Amino acid sequence: GEYTLYSIPEADGGLLIVNRQTGQGGTTYDDARDVGRVPLARASVADAVEVFTIDIEAEAQGGRLVFLWDRDAFSVPFVVAQ
Repeated sequence: GEYTLYSIPEADGGLLIVNRQTGQGGTTYDDARDVGRVPLARASVADAVEVFTIDIEAEAQGGRLVFLWDRDAFSVPFVVAQ
């Protein structure tokens, strides 16, 4: 499916919101259409990231979704359902 990702960054990590509403360009938000909310972990990165980047780091049963920008990395683990 198609979803919009929102994030609420905080000093300790923040929150990732997965929402069913698409096509709004991120300018409107309807929390009734949230699919889920998960906490993000925050870490520092050595080299500044100039362009906002979303990365997936593969792990044994799934991976980690990582959002990088400036000197911050926000991440959340995920599992691939079989």
